[in-house]
Amino acid sequence: MILKKISYSGRILIFRMQTIVNSFNKLLPVGKKVKKYLPFFIGFKLLTFTGFLTYIMNR
Repeated sequence: MILKKISYSGRILIFRMQTIVNSFNKLLPVGKKVKKYLPFFIGFKLLTFTGFLTYIMNR
């Protein structure tokens, strides 16, 4: 098993990361369809925010 090769502090870090991921999955139960379109939504939000900042800066 991979965990045998990892030090004790590395195991703790992996455990903490896994608990964080599990807690997010419990808070945000999202279907597979929504997860598929999530990167496009984030990109769209970043693009519109950048456009808004450009508009404000050039006023």
